[in-house]
Amino acid sequence: MKGMLIRLSDSEVKYCKDLGAKRHFAKHPSFRNKDRFDEFSVESMPHILGVIGELAYAKLYGKKVDEEIYEVRDDGTDFDGETEVRTVTYAGSGTVDLKVPQSEYDRKSNVKTYVLAHVNQKKLNEVRLLGEISRDNFDKRKKKMQYGIRNPVNWIVTETQLDPLKCPI
Repeated sequence: MKGMLIRLSDSEVKYCKDLGAKRHFAKHPSFRNKDRFDEFSVESMPHILGVIGELAYAKLYGKKVDEEIYEVRDDGTDFDGETEVRTVTYAGSGTVDLKVPQSEYDRKSNVKTYVLAHVNQKKLNEVRLLGEISRDNFDKRKKKMQYGIRNPVNWIVTETQLDPLKCPI
């Protein structure tokens, strides 16, 4: 797995856990993700992982994580009104995919750049920023994937189709 490794301190991981839990529990129960990744996981883990990816990106580029809490959803972007960080935990032997549900992609046309972050759930302080992709390139490279008949249709690009992150210097 390539990309840039960003290390978070214990206090930064705690910040992510606190903000992720606030984001999760601000939602009406019908909007909350109730899946658990494993027996060690908590209900708010998807939001916590999202904040961890956002904080890694923010540290790299000297930006600030959006701390506003929304009852339903935000505008779909994490930074500058146009960049969204997607955080994944896939630990298999294949490539890591940047996955965006088709309905979400259509609804959030303001997202101009996607960034893919990877977190190992057993080492939350290590985040690998795998790359980025503009919406134009996403449109050119995406493939349709549905991971089961009852699951949503997704657009995906693999980590190998991402562009390297721009150097912050």
